[in-house]
Amino acid sequence: LFDGMALLSRFEVDGATNSVKWTSRYLRSQAYEYASTNGGLLYNEFGTAAGVGLAGRAVSLMRGVLAGGTTDNACVSVVPTADGRAVCLSEPTRASYAIDPKTLETLGAHSYKGSDLPGLLHTAHPIPYGDG
Repeated sequence: LFDGMALLSRFEVDGATNSVKWTSRYLRSQAYEYASTNGGLLYNEFGTAAGVGLAGRAVSLMRGVLAGGTTDNACVSVVPTADGRAVCLSEPTRASYAIDPKTLETLGAHSYKGSDLPGLLHTAHPIPYGDG
């Protein structure tokens, strides 16, 4: 369920022509870039180990630790921001990416005040306030 790379979708409904335009694009996270280049997982994902067998899992664990520890695959929620962008989220704070909601382009990692704090610091299912 949460093991696939984050695939963004945008639907544009045109009532005048009774048509729907669908656009999709993968979020360009570090996890995605590694999987695209190397054909495998950089990090252990929600229910899938990055390595096969005991040795493979040990190697993937070390590779993940050296690359930041937890996955940055922001595959759970997309939240609009007050500045017209959107942020893709998962539980780890490092799994937060700003995107352009019109083009679905990945704009880069989203940072928070106090983002130097380690750990799982936010929910993947936020309820945004009206002012962003």
